[in-house]
Amino acid sequence: MIEACGLTKHFRGPDGPIVAVDNLSFTVAPGTVLGLLGPNGAGKSTTLRMLSTLLSPDAGHATITGWTRLLRSHDCERQEAVWHHPRRSSSFNPGN
Repeated sequence: MIEACGLTKHFRGPDGPIVAVDNLSFTVAPGTVLGLLGPNGAGKSTTLRMLSTLLSPDAGHATITGWTRLLRSHDCERQEAVWHHPRRSSSFNPGN
């Protein structure tokens, strides 16, 4: 199970803060395949980086298989729960 509640992330831009993810909440049931769709800059990769603990959210939290992802938390178990590789093909074939 993946639960995200109020995930928010800002980055510094040349003209002030840039909102990458703003108050994102969702739940994914066990056994469900999740796809994040949206245009460039929508916050898809930032969301996955927060879920995998590569980035700390500015606000909100996530729970993955019972482990709560709080601000500035880095647990190895959680990094194994979500896998993200930005250079892989976007096609998904569960037979591979």
